[in-house]
Amino acid sequence: MKRILYLSLVFIILFAGQATAQSDYQKTVARYKNVKMVTAQVTKIVHKKALDNELVTKGGSFLVKPQVVSISTNDGQDRLVMNGTKFTMTRSGRDHVTDSKKNKQFETFHTVLNSIISGGSPDISSLPDVKVQKSGTSLSITITPIATDKKSQRRMMFQRIVLVMDMKTSDFRLLRLVERNGDYTDYEFTNHQYQ
Repeated sequence: MKRILYLSLVFIILFAGQATAQSDYQKTVARYKNVKMVTAQVTKIVHKKALDNELVTKGGSFLVKPQVVSISTNDGQDRLVMNGTKFTMTRSGRDHVTDSKKNKQFETFHTVLNSIISGGSPDISSLPDVKVQKSGTSLSITITPIATDKKSQRRMMFQRIVLVMDMKTSDFRLLRLVERNGDYTDYEFTNHQYQ
């Protein structure tokens, strides 16, 4: 009997935590329902274990409905672009292209970005590889891809993608792309303009 009560209590606590995180998420992204475009300045910081210093470049970003997100630094030599289901990553002028319909890792990222842009729909709380967590006035959305086999695990570019948003202003604060070897790239956003 005690075990059943204990398991029931654990279930209630977990369910309440998920409901609170979803509520925080919905409040944070609600602003985007009435927004057509957002622009911001970006600082890209590359953290590599093999380098003594971080590589820092500046640029800008924009988000346009229905499904376009662009981040560009280093005078356009480095870009991240989502245009519908197509993702393009440009590093030192060289394009790497994937489609979220074929790439599970980017399918979840596309779903999350699409949900934010539309103001909270579709609901991301049921996605098994997404965790929403509040810390102070920040809301972090962590995407940890689930690899079904070793081959798909090797093909993943990132072991984790983290988006951090300001809960009061709905501004994007940070996008962190963590590579399989632990190196990571941060995109820090400032000076948001909403239209």
